[in-house]
Amino acid sequence: MLQSECIFCHVPCQEFVCPACEEKAELNNQRIAAEELESVSQRKERRWRTLSKGYEDVVPNRMPISLRALYEQWDGENPQSITIMGPTGIGKTSAAFVFAKKCHDAGLVVQHWDASELRQMTLQATQSFGERSPRIANEFCAPDLLILDDLGQTAKTEASNEYLRYLLEEMRKRKVPAIITTQYRGDELVRSFKTDQIGSDKIGKAIVRRIGKDYAQVINLYDSE
Repeated sequence: MLQSECIFCHVPCQEFVCPACEEKAELNNQRIAAEELESVSQRKERRWRTLSKGYEDVVPNRMPISLRALYEQWDGENPQSITIMGPTGIGKTSAAFVFAKKCHDAGLVVQHWDASELRQMTLQATQSFGERSPRIANEFCAPDLLILDDLGQTAKTEASNEYLRYLLEEMRKRKVPAIITTQYRGDELVRSFKTDQIGSDKIGKAIVRRIGKDYAQVINLYDSE
């Protein structure tokens, strides 16, 4: 049999790569893979620290009582959507981050949108694109879990409300779970999207249907606290 030489160290061998170099290459590949994995983990952890600024110390036993039992049963690896309704200051946002932390610890990517961010995003989308934009919908629905905080405090224009309805519809179609908080309940939430335009309540009703009991488990803290 003709003898070859290793393409790395040029030592005579039967194969193109000698056993010693093959082992070195395998170890190097393992090192690179471990570094990439650590890099992803570090990026996610930095993102979470930025995302959860001000909520690092939230713990389950500080949540409203009606949410604690649900938290114990909630699967952080396969989260189900929750809509939390309650008055200002009762701890809706803190509770949302307690649930989200459970997902983050399980390795899921979480994206938080508060009312001002949603307002800015929907307004910019309607001004820049006018029609529905798949690119923005893809970005919106990319995380494993969404926090939509203080829904109902978003922009009160017909176009931005319609854009929000579109994004929520895409969220449902793609089965992206969300934790949604709002200070409104029932018809109050519908009216929060009302504009001066005739028929605007239809969009409000459509938005509320997309976060209601058919999509999420609804927790009404007005009734329980």
